[in-house]
Amino acid sequence: MFADRGVNLEEARTMLTKAVDLEPTSGAYQDSLGWVYFRLGEMDRAEKHLIEALRLEPFDGTLREHVGDLFRARGDKAKAAESYRRALGLTLEEAGQKERIEKKLAEVAGAPAP
Repeated sequence: MFADRGVNLEEARTMLTKAVDLEPTSGAYQDSLGWVYFRLGEMDRAEKHLIEALRLEPFDGTLREHVGDLFRARGDKAKAAESYRRALGLTLEEAGQKERIEKKLAEVAGAPAP
């Protein structure tokens, strides 16, 4: 929750590092730690954990969105667009998530949002 809100990121990193150490095959923990690193601007570390999370949970739309956000932040619009497209093909659980991803996709693809 800290990572999503962008608060207490150092505390979140400490807790999530321990969680990943205890359960490295948890896609949720890997994603959360990667998202903390993303919020801290540590993109290489973010990528390591987000890609591992995606390997563990390949059908998670939120993970695909996070990976798209990472590629977008790195300026790789083609990879970001692909991640967003794949996310839209998966089950999305968060209210408004589909519209948010469509908007991000439109921005990286250079087209207006539907």
